[in-house]
Amino acid sequence: MNPIVVLDAGHGGKDPGGLSGSRLEKDDTLRLALAVEKVLEKSDVQVLQTRNSDQAVSLEQRSALANKAGAALFVSLHRNSFSHPQAHGNEVWIYPGCPETTRQFAQNIHQALCRVGTTADRGVKEGNYHVLRETHMPAILVELGFISNSEDNSLFDLHLTAYAKTIAEEICRYFSLETALPEKEQLLYRVQAGAFANKSNALNMQRLLQEKGFPSIVVQDVKPS
Repeated sequence: MNPIVVLDAGHGGKDPGGLSGSRLEKDDTLRLALAVEKVLEKSDVQVLQTRNSDQAVSLEQRSALANKAGAALFVSLHRNSFSHPQAHGNEVWIYPGCPETTRQFAQNIHQALCRVGTTADRGVKEGNYHVLRETHMPAILVELGFISNSEDNSLFDLHLTAYAKTIAEEICRYFSLETALPEKEQLLYRVQAGAFANKSNALNMQRLLQEKGFPSIVVQDVKPS
């Protein structure tokens, strides 16, 4: 029997989650959950979504769905948010005292997502969240960047497909299965317009590129020694 994984797109319906202007967390999480499911379509993993549209689903309904289905894995997808727009980066949450295999899965998926692209590695953390506490199977909660941070939003839009592919790959790896990926993958080529020691100069370059119609982001890096 194929293992069942529950993809949990956070929030929905009257609960928008975090927001940034007209951008809503509930929309981003649903986009990501559906994209992960699409990658997993040809794998030996059976996918259940806690929601597949903009609908309200209670926390109790989410955990009950996973438990009733006898799911082998629960992955809750979220975008972080904070009152200060400078808060940024990726993090993954697990329930305190969870099995080591769950912790390792969280580490693997977090590190893989950070390799795709992040403004900061905020690590794997422990939290008493309902969907982590009340599910009867290994469960993690992914916070893929801050919706309150413009750079994180740019990364989310730029790498949505790659993030989905990475999550799907780590799910398959957890079950020791091969990921059935699309036969032809689109290659992307990066162009670096400059590297600046002064952040204001980097922001000025970004502004110039955007005025010319070129999507751009500013990513903090460490100067090699």
